[in-house]
Amino acid sequence: MDGWLYDYRIFSFVITLGSEISVFVQSMKTLEVRDQVKGVSLTYARFAISTAVLTIIPLVVILLRECINRPLKIKYELATIPILSVLWLAVGGVALSFSRTTFGGIACDAIDDAATQTVCTYASPISTFSFVPGGVMLAYGLVVLFVAGCSQRGGKSIWDGSVRGPRVGEVAL
Repeated sequence: MDGWLYDYRIFSFVITLGSEISVFVQSMKTLEVRDQVKGVSLTYARFAISTAVLTIIPLVVILLRECINRPLKIKYELATIPILSVLWLAVGGVALSFSRTTFGGIACDAIDDAATQTVCTYASPISTFSFVPGGVMLAYGLVVLFVAGCSQRGGKSIWDGSVRGPRVGEVAL
């Protein structure tokens, strides 16, 4: 069990980091034209950028601590991961709402203004790729919570251990 949960964490973090870098880049491209687009709030792009930065920092810290054999305790991961997943789900919702209310069913190619077309082009992928890290991290958090709950019920608490720790392998699901 030790191996699969750790592998699942690495998989989750890699998917999350890849998606958030994509959202970060697309949001930066959107904000490049902010002065040319009048009457449209690009708050969703700023929200996406700040959420990407807020996510990169803890994930990199968790992975670096793992590399130097000072892994983060499960209880601290479970305090961090749900907050980040809710932020990403909120970014996805705000971007989706912006895209639907501002552009509706209009194809981005049909927009004449280049700056507005750029905003339209990036709004949908930002919302889509924002739901990916939110869902992946939420699923990871629920799996870790389930495993920790099973360990607590079995009398072998792993809350103070790490995902890679030896006690995780002893949990009977």
